[in-house]
Amino acid sequence: MTAQNDHAQSPYAEVSYQGVADPGAHVRCLEGLATLFGIQPVDITQCRVLELGCASGRNLIPQAQDYPNSRFVGVDFAADQVADGQFIIDELGLDNIELRHASFADLDASWGQFDYILCPGVFSWVAPELQEKILTVCRENLAPQGVAVISYNVYPGWHSKRLARDLMRYHAGTFDDPGRQVAEARSALELVADSAPAETVQGRVFRSERDYLRTVRDDYLYHDYLVEDNRPLYFHEFVGRAEKHDLQFVSDASFARMSGTFMSSEVQKVLARTPLVQRCQLLDFLRNESFHKTLLCHRQVTLDRQWKPEGMARFHFSLVERPQPINLDLGSHEPAGIQFSQGRLTTSDPLGKAAIKHLVDIWPETAQLDDLHAAAIVELPSTARTESSEGDAGRNTLAGAMLGAFVAGLLKICLHPPKLFNSISDTPRVTPLSRLLAQRGNTLVNQIHENAVLDDLQNFIASRLDGQWDRAALLEELDQAVASGQLKIEGNSQSTAEALDSALSEFCKRALLVG
Repeated sequence: MTAQNDHAQSPYAEVSYQGVADPGAHVRCLEGLATLFGIQPVDITQCRVLELGCASGRNLIPQAQDYPNSRFVGVDFAADQVADGQFIIDELGLDNIELRHASFADLDASWGQFDYILCPGVFSWVAPELQEKILTVCRENLAPQGVAVISYNVYPGWHSKRLARDLMRYHAGTFDDPGRQVAEARSALELVADSAPAETVQGRVFRSERDYLRTVRDDYLYHDYLVEDNRPLYFHEFVGRAEKHDLQFVSDASFARMSGTFMSSEVQKVLARTPLVQRCQLLDFLRNESFHKTLLCHRQVTLDRQWKPEGMARFHFSLVERPQPINLDLGSHEPAGIQFSQGRLTTSDPLGKAAIKHLVDIWPETAQLDDLHAAAIVELPSTARTESSEGDAGRNTLAGAMLGAFVAGLLKICLHPPKLFNSISDTPRVTPLSRLLAQRGNTLVNQIHENAVLDDLQNFIASRLDGQWDRAALLEELDQAVASGQLKIEGNSQSTAEALDSALSEFCKRALLVG
């Protein structure tokens, strides 16, 4: 299969893959990590961005909307996807983005250089010659201080996943219709997962994959588990291939994948004396890793991997997720922990506790070090304020704590924080893109570049949040829609007023509001 006839023979022509936003393939993430590692990336408010495999632009269009003075180009060989994305672009009136229907083979020097190259969800699903072309584009079209991110499936995790994949492909292969193939594949996996002995390795594998695939869309299952092209490789193999193109490994988009913070002390000692690439590969074995999003830059760029706490002052910090409500004793030196999905953040320092409390309270907003320190001091009871917590000493202590939390994978960093509103205004507003997607009943993209699936009632409300409707007007509109039968409040357990307030509160929690 050549690059030129990909679209005609690709399963994407049969089952359209619904593109999604990827937080790890956002220029805000790349800019922050690149800066941390000593690269001097171009300011994302005035940069050039290329996305390989842009589909309908769900990952790229939100970024173009947020950074009108930057230029965005997407390329994909699925004509229907490109057309759908271009329709949305035209509806929004965006003039800083274009989606091109083309093959990766068409990319050459005439396309120019880009400060950021994004390639999520493509590399493992194309033929080897196109994989090489992706790396060639990263070498030839990436600006000198540019950063690229490529996601791909990896072993060892995909060794066990392949067991489920092989089962589903074998069973579904006797059917021609893709929709029937997906249904039969799910049915086969359910049957085997329920029947395999619980104490066996294959039983555990099948049940794990069944539980995971129950949470994913049909188009994802089809393209990841049923199509011919799914080519995992080991992390060190990917890095080796990148190095042949004069590219070097910078980081994973999710720094926690590079961190052994939550491993045993014995493992951490081994990791500490192991070279970087081998260390990351060892972590993959320890975690049975199946996926990576790898940042690359040019080989000649000198990277800084010796970070100092004082270097954290330029960044804005936010928690990777909002933990459950917490009650911290800020006057005590007793250890207190906050549980995240990726690990547990524990500190006995009252200043650190106060900083964590502030980040929890303002989530998903960010705070820069000086502001975070000032807010933490205000939170502290007077009995807990000391010379070591105030002034430069306290600021430096907090910087070290933030660096440690980042290395553990519990904090995100950026230079340009997302534009969002952490409360409900008199006339709430979401972005024009969110309103348009809500009108279409599509998945929305929030202000921290996460996907947000809404129900019909929430879509109805979100589609009207242009900053011109106050609560009374929204409630009147909602009352009319319910009375006419256009909308139904599930279970009839809420009044329309309660349903409206609940939806607005949900939009706030999910980082959808911008005013």
